[in-house]
Amino acid sequence: MKFSKWIYNLGFEEYIVIFFLFILSIAISFQSIKLVNLWNKKINNDNKFSKEFRASPIPLFGLSIIVCTILFFVFGDFLVNLLKEKMN
Repeated sequence: MKFSKWIYNLGFEEYIVIFFLFILSIAISFQSIKLVNLWNKKINNDNKFSKEFRASPIPLFGLSIIVCTILFFVFGDFLVNLLKEKMN
């Protein structure tokens, strides 16, 4: 199935699950970028010329899309079925 057909055939519950998983993945991505920054500072504390790893929007959302995709593949069906049961 093509991506456009898959998006077109999603129901309301799937959109809600994808939205909340994306919000969760943004938080996870931000925390992982902060963790990498702390790790980088710990390794390069003596080096004056080391670059700081910043949480700019491109790596944040790039990592968020990857994390959201993994979360949806792992938990998506369960959460969609749970939401459908609660809504009916």
